[in-house]
Amino acid sequence: MYLTHFADAWFNIELTNDNGYIVVGGDLADTGTGNPYIIKFDEFGNQEWTKNIEFNLIPGNGSSGFINVEVKKDNGYVLSGAMIDSESNNQFCYLLSLNEEGDEEWIKNFGNDSTSFDITTSSSSYIRETEQTSDNGFILVGAIDTTGLGWSTRPYLIKTDQNGNVQ
Repeated sequence: MYLTHFADAWFNIELTNDNGYIVVGGDLADTGTGNPYIIKFDEFGNQEWTKNIEFNLIPGNGSSGFINVEVKKDNGYVLSGAMIDSESNNQFCYLLSLNEEGDEEWIKNFGNDSTSFDITTSSSSYIRETEQTSDNGFILVGAIDTTGLGWSTRPYLIKTDQNGNVQ
């Protein structure tokens, strides 16, 4: 299935608890204003709903996309992604929790504010994988590239509570 009007790139797909599928990606617009997308399909591939997440966690316009999606124990979804700040050209990562209908519950930015895990020395960071833990929190793995060129990549691991707060 190829649907050009939803996203330039789809990055991850997961089987949902109702035997459908959740797909995430990004509208990587040339204007630098792309937004991440979430699309829910039923078990037969029929689209149930789509969400275009419009938010700006960082100054300036930026392009963003979801890299990973996981189905939570409560049948909701947790999504991780990256956002590029068009002013500094730095890339920051974020974690978003949605309920089963795709409505936002909370969002956390890792890399651009003093209340989150500080990876602000990074010129490029992303969360590659997210899993829900036995205490209903989340464990995140990703990478930080301090050069922005892929030459000095360091892995990282973040543990959060069920609301995305770093523990």
